[in-house]
Amino acid sequence: RPRRPPGAMSVFSVSGGDLAKHPGAFSADGAIYLCPSASHVKLFATRTGDELATLSGHTAEVTAALLSPLSTQQALTASLDGTLVAWDLSDGAMLQRFELGVPIHGMRALPKRPDLLLLLLSEGDSDASTAEPELKLRTAQLENRGG
Repeated sequence: RPRRPPGAMSVFSVSGGDLAKHPGAFSADGAIYLCPSASHVKLFATRTGDELATLSGHTAEVTAALLSPLSTQQALTASLDGTLVAWDLSDGAMLQRFELGVPIHGMRALPKRPDLLLLLLSEGDSDASTAEPELKLRTAQLENRGG
């Protein structure tokens, strides 16, 4: 095996096919990558590419995964099943599940307001003649419960 010079980049395949349609997120220390994959979120070790765990708890496509802005040991996921879920990254346990009742198409944290999330929701009746849902931007306030 040829020796790589210091600082050289290595590229390796983690999985075949399309792993994700939605952007993922890195843990605070960069050691873990959270990757939405269908109705789950896969956790990968960034150093080796090994799959560490799968967060399962959504019943439809996960559209967003991010590190909790209030705790570096927690992640948040959003899904077309209308739920927002908080996870413990140390053991993959589901900490809390919020039922919004409408599909969540996206989620972002606000850099200057870590207690607020922006959610992209499809609300009300969609026009059946169009394939695209009517989307509304809403905010959700997070409560710091430690961690």
